[in-house]
Amino acid sequence: MGYTHTWHIAESSTDPRTADIGDDVRTLMMKSEIPVCLDYDQADQPPRIDDEKIQFNGPGEDGAETFWYPPSPDNAQWGLPEGLDQCKTYRRPYDIIVASALISIKHHLGDGVITSSDGRIDEEEWQAAINLYRGAFPDRSLPPGFIRDYGGDSQQPLLIPEA
Repeated sequence: MGYTHTWHIAESSTDPRTADIGDDVRTLMMKSEIPVCLDYDQADQPPRIDDEKIQFNGPGEDGAETFWYPPSPDNAQWGLPEGLDQCKTYRRPYDIIVASALISIKHHLGDGVITSSDGRIDEEEWQAAINLYRGAFPDRSLPPGFIRDYGGDSQQPLLIPEA
């Protein structure tokens, strides 16, 4: 079993705020110094971050599934409902950027998105993602209940303590 993060944009959210989230993801990438590329087998290609799409992965064996935002309408061919996407990272280094990008998505979309993870908020990877986000955006509060913890027994939104 892999380690997967999921996000589902509500049908009522007509603006995915891709440009704003893309600016955040760029900042997170620069702050983290974790190597990322377009896709694991395209290590020589930079991530795509523009007004329409955010796409990145870890290079080579440090990569797994590519992170895409916003969710592609083509996901229906894989049986995913419209507005739903996921990224299986296997806890590889770029996972920290994926998780911190989910915090950014929740910051910008609020109740217009549900984010979830196989991980738990008290695990090392999530703590690293939270620290990266807080370091990149020290004037922001973490969005309340930004992640649903599917790694534990409870499926309640997590309450994130403020720094």
